Order: sequence, then C-alpha cells, then structure tokens
Amino acid sequence: MTISNKTLNQINPGTKYANCTFELEFVEHVKGNSFLNCKFSSICMEMVENCRFMNCSFPELIIEEIEKTTIKGGYIQCLRLSNLMTSDREFNFLQTDNAKELHLDACEINKIPPSLSQMKNVMVLDLSQNEMTNITEITKLVNLKELHLNNNHIREIPTSITKLQKLTTLILDNNNIKDVPAELGQLQNLTQLSLLNNNIDKDKQSKTLEFFTNCDVKI
Repeated sequence: MTISNKTLNQINPGTKYANCTFELEFVEHVKGNSFLNCKFSSICMEMVENCRFMNCSFPELIIEEIEKTTIKGGYIQCLRLSNLMTSDREFNFLQTDNAKELHLDACEINKIPPSLSQMKNVMVLDLSQNEMTNITEITKLVNLKELHLNNNHIREIPTSITKLQKLTTLILDNNNIKDVPAELGQLQNLTQLSLLNNNIDKDKQSKTLEFFTNCDVKI
C-alpha cells in the first residue's frame, strides 16, 4: 500500500503499518503508531510520540520533537534532529547503526550518548552548538568523513583521533582548545581543518601548520 499526501488521514493514532510506502513530505503528529519494513520519502515529522519504527528506510528523516519512541534497524541516509525537543538525552530511541548522515546540533548534549558511539556506519556527523567537553568516544566512529564540533566546550583533541583515517573535514571553531596534538597530522585524507576562536597561542599555531601539507588549515 502506498500512502501519499492525498491519503494523509489514514495515519490515525494507534494504527499499525507493515510493508507500506509513504510518499509524504510533512506529518504534524505521529502518535502510537507501529511501522514495520516501511519505506518513506524524505519527510519531516513535527512530533513523534509512543511509536516504533522497525527496519524502515528513509532518504531523509527530520524530527522536531520525540518521546517514548524507538527507531530500530532499517536504513537512514540522513537523520536531522537539530534543536530536538526530548526528555531522552541519552538518545536511546536510536537503535540503528545504518544512518549515514546525522545532525544533532543544538541538542544540549554534554557527552557522547552510548547509542551514538555504536553508529559505526555514520559518515557525516554534526554535533555543533552543544555542551561537550570531551570527544574521545567519537573516535570509535571510524567511517567518519565529516565531523562538525564547533561551538562546544571542548578542551583537547584526543590522540585517538588517528583512528579516523577517512576524515576529510574537521571543524572545531569556538571551543576551549589550547593545544593541537602532532598526531592530527597523521590524518592523511584531511583536507579541511578549522580551529578558529580557540585558546591556542601564536607559537603553537605556527607549529600546528607544520603538521599539514595538503590540508586547508584555519587557526
């Protein structure tokens, strides 16, 4: 069954769906629903409450508010949870390791949620405008290509950053970083590094530039 904007009234609270295709761009409130093996087009859900998404696929999923919900398995090309309103600050509702691009900017995150450190397939991660001081757990995400951590309270770059050998873009502007480890220069695929508005003194800034030959460094 295909459900489009013309049949939006079919998504009633408490309805269970299996093997359905949803061609919807926006849903205001999804409540008490169960979705199994469903396919969605790019969609924005304003409020998701007491729902289960099991083995569903999304090219892009935007959620503004979520409570008592599970997203398990399936495939998500891009998951946008920017400015997310939720009481679950551990993000336990995310039980999938098949998200490729994840935006959790401005979500009041002060440490890496355990659910996030298990998402080994994520390639683009945006955790900007949060409250983090330590980013060691992020270095478990070895498939990362883009990492945006600007506007946090990060104090240091862990030497374990060398695990992220696929990384091409690293944005660390507006943090509390005082030093840059030489190990950062071992990221051979890094082409963009931004460390603007940190606490790195001029001598260390000059030394940092020596670590890189093929990377655009802003410091």
